[in-house]
Amino acid sequence: MKEYKPWVIRAISVFGMAVVVILLLAEYAEYGLETPFTTHLPRLLLAFAALLAILVKTFFAPKKRTDKAAVRAGFDDAAAAFAPTEKKAKKICYRGFAALCDDRHRTADRCFQRALKAAKTPRAKAQILTYLGMSLREQGRYNEALQALEQATGLDKACMGAWCQTADVYASRDDFVGAKRVCETAVTYCPQCGALFSRMGRYAFLLGDYESALRDFSTAQQSDPASAMLAANMATAYAALGDANHARAAYEHACVLQYDNCQALAQRIESLLRAYEARRVSFYGVYVLETAEGERIENCTAENLYAALQNVLNKISAYLVLTPPAPMDNVLFMQTTVNENGPYVQISVGENRIGTLYEKYCSASEMEQMFMRFLTEHEAPSLYGFTELPTR
Repeated sequence: MKEYKPWVIRAISVFGMAVVVILLLAEYAEYGLETPFTTHLPRLLLAFAALLAILVKTFFAPKKRTDKAAVRAGFDDAAAAFAPTEKKAKKICYRGFAALCDDRHRTADRCFQRALKAAKTPRAKAQILTYLGMSLREQGRYNEALQALEQATGLDKACMGAWCQTADVYASRDDFVGAKRVCETAVTYCPQCGALFSRMGRYAFLLGDYESALRDFSTAQQSDPASAMLAANMATAYAALGDANHARAAYEHACVLQYDNCQALAQRIESLLRAYEARRVSFYGVYVLETAEGERIENCTAENLYAALQNVLNKISAYLVLTPPAPMDNVLFMQTTVNENGPYVQISVGENRIGTLYEKYCSASEMEQMFMRFLTEHEAPSLYGFTELPTR
């Protein structure tokens, strides 16, 4: 929807009210002179009250408005990117940032484009492009967002916000491998940025790489030791690795720091610890690998699986199915094929022989990692990003 300036809407409202009042009075002058004025007064007052209510609503209707102090506080870090000679660009960028805080994206985008024309230094332009990329990402315009953010990092390699927003764009598209790769590149330019390490840890956790997640969360926590969220992330990473003592200690630390949902965090930690214990004690049996050609390997090794995966990726084999010796986090089996859209993975989850199927398209490397972890580390893949197949 097009965004109008408030004064335009107010002017139209006042003009409309004036026109309606004039018409009502004209009607009385033409048809009401033969009757007393008091006969028409209730109708005129009712119409006037209705119009007045509309006018008041136009002027005073509640709108989403972020507190000015909060907006200024959020803009403080960005303000340092503007040189003293760039007051105009800074002022326009601030207006765009305020509009962005209120979800008025079109107004924000126009302000950022104007600020870009007024900006002189690469650092200031990079900051403006970062905000523009953020606005475009929130609108779901991911390709345009990436173009703006790539310009930003090209102008200023140390622009932490641009790197963080770039990673967020990839994550918004469920490409956690790509998001993690962006963070790994970014920390070479911003080695002290806790926000980048926090993101990198989150993406590693979603990809099942809990050791890396714990390491990245720990690095981020050194930059921001008072963060309740990072303490909670540390607790879940420890739990996923089966370290109950450190997980519960990190949980207590998160609660001391006033984490907003300690009960849910406790449940998450216990669930991860149970899952780890189930993996540790349950999988002394053998995996079965089946291929489209009818080959059945009763004691599948990592070498067998890797070779079969390469055959599927190279379209030598149509598909393969990997079955664990017992359900792993309720995963009954995994299967994969490759079609015109790329590698396609299905996972069967349930407590019966058939279960519920979940599907996902992914990259070749993500597919390989998913299957190899399932076999060698007895780790069921996360269903994040998967879609449940409808039952027939």
